[in-house]
Amino acid sequence: MVRIIVKTLAFATTALAVLTVDNGQFSIQDSVGITSASKEFTSEAPSPLSSTTLKDGDVLKLSFSVKNDGEQIQPHQAMVSWSSSSDETKDLLSTVKVRKGGKGRWELDISRSPIHLLSLPTPLSLTLLIGHPTVPKPLSIPLGSFTFAQSLTQSLSPETQTPPPSTSWESERYAVMPEIRWTNRPKEKQPRAFLALAGVGAVLAPWVVFAGILLHLSLPLSFGAPSSLGFLASFLSFEVLLWRYWLSSTMKLIPTLPYFFGIAFVVAYTGRSALGVLKRKRERQEGKKRE
Repeated sequence: MVRIIVKTLAFATTALAVLTVDNGQFSIQDSVGITSASKEFTSEAPSPLSSTTLKDGDVLKLSFSVKNDGEQIQPHQAMVSWSSSSDETKDLLSTVKVRKGGKGRWELDISRSPIHLLSLPTPLSLTLLIGHPTVPKPLSIPLGSFTFAQSLTQSLSPETQTPPPSTSWESERYAVMPEIRWTNRPKEKQPRAFLALAGVGAVLAPWVVFAGILLHLSLPLSFGAPSSLGFLASFLSFEVLLWRYWLSSTMKLIPTLPYFFGIAFVVAYTGRSALGVLKRKRERQEGKKRE
């Protein structure tokens, strides 16, 4: 029983809720900024402009406040409707921005108005439409009747005389979107033959130099000595790192540089030790020959 009473009271409150518009003002300014026509209105006392001819440079300005039972609210929908008096099937909707405080403003420069508006059959009736979900009856306030100067419409082609469907925010939001087409990443380009050969040369160059040094040594290098094994192991590690960097797509130059410098230092140290062993061995052989 309590629930029924609560629902009944809620329904009655909703039914009694009424939207009102206060402090409404609609004006027309010419290209110089002088107000040529102005009207103040409310939802209870509309004051539409009489038949007016709009010229190039005219600016329409609209301001108002929306209230619900005396409290300012932001309505769910607020727009102005251009409708043809001679053909009711042709109209155009423009959204009006209303802030949370209930104050709405709308402005239209006729020189920048859409072609579809200029192509509507005149005379045109301009109406302010306001609606809210909690209020069953929306507001419809006439603002005036208008025609366009011949200088605005004489340049229109026959194709523009038929306006498209209404361009309200609902039609723009739920309109058919362009088809989404997936594009695959293009295949990776193979490096040029010159660059590939240069990379192979950079990898094999140290081995060519090393082989040339071995051929010109007067004494064979003992690969069983610890210094020689360390030199060969570090030298081979440097070559493997260089080969991996050349072929890998994940190794970057800057993070890999510390490894190159570290192994290069070990190669230089072990190579110098191996050459020192070889030098001492040659000096001993030369001493035996002198004896």
